[in-house]
Amino acid sequence: MFYVVLGLVTILVGFCAYRYLQQIFTCLHLDLQKSKVRAFHWLLTLVSAGICTNPMHVLALAILYTLLFAGILHLLFWILRSIWRRWKERDEKIVNLQRKCCLLPVAMAILLIGFGAVNMDRIHETVYEITSEKRIGTYEIALVTDTHYGTVQDTKLLEKEMAALSARRPDVLILGGDIVEEGTSRAQMEDVFRIFGNVDTKYGVYYVYGNHDLQNYTEKKAYSRQDLEQVLAENEIILLADSFMKIDDTLVLVGRDDAGYGLPGERNSMEAILQGVSHEQYIIVADHQPVDVGECASAGVDLMLSGHTHAGQIWPLGLLLQASGSYNYGLYDGETCKVIVSSGFTGWGYPVRTEGKCEYVLIRLKGEKVGKN
Repeated sequence: MFYVVLGLVTILVGFCAYRYLQQIFTCLHLDLQKSKVRAFHWLLTLVSAGICTNPMHVLALAILYTLLFAGILHLLFWILRSIWRRWKERDEKIVNLQRKCCLLPVAMAILLIGFGAVNMDRIHETVYEITSEKRIGTYEIALVTDTHYGTVQDTKLLEKEMAALSARRPDVLILGGDIVEEGTSRAQMEDVFRIFGNVDTKYGVYYVYGNHDLQNYTEKKAYSRQDLEQVLAENEIILLADSFMKIDDTLVLVGRDDAGYGLPGERNSMEAILQGVSHEQYIIVADHQPVDVGECASAGVDLMLSGHTHAGQIWPLGLLLQASGSYNYGLYDGETCKVIVSSGFTGWGYPVRTEGKCEYVLIRLKGEKVGKN
């Protein structure tokens, strides 16, 4: 099925590339009736379609953006010509303007990809202020998700930002999954958890699995689950897998197995996980994917922390996710359970981020009835 879809997309890309290149050749006054020009036209069309058979390549992304912008521009000019079709003089001016703008989609794609490359290496600190009516203290909780270490981002960035985070000594650091992935080597896996293990916190560093951490999408794994969990233990990072930890008398942190493992229903229910937990305590759930929010709310969870979405990463995917009503990015203020979805420390697949930002999150949590913890 995947190859059928890929084949259909390649044909569509080839058709769009053919038409767009036709427009460019006409704009450049190249005679498509000449055999050499026609052959070059077909060669560029086939190369464009061939590159897009690997949609995760940045050149494929650039081609797709170019064709998208060309389609949008064509639609805009078609609307203008439809409005002014009665005035031949204006229609001719619009046609001439459209020809002059034929290379604009290429320029727009280059600018967007360039912005995405720069944006990938800019790390933001995003702060959320959360208040509760429960009798709890004040806490500063750090959340880092989706580092995909050793793949699309300079590894020195993480070490630099975690050193700065360590200097402020948050109460808790939560690693929200996809810290490592299929492209991460054994040495890089050891390196990233050493970096996180060195972060100075009051109550420790906690980790939940994401869908990539155990290299589920490759047969050639650089490390096993046992290897990873041994490295966690060596760096005093606490794994929470459908389990909870009482941080102190008023705060409970729950970590869930990732929903992407196996079939739905494999992981424990929130009701089962929270047995023995008092609902007078403030309950935080770390779940890599922002799913099963209703279950968390019904179980009395106060705050859910997730990542996974990368806020779309590649424009306009985030806008489409948001429009669909999915949890995509930011704070969702539910009646009983609030949800924070991080865009992640880096991107995935592409070495560019054309939508959203790279970040780590700080949550400043305080109760309305109690002072500092």
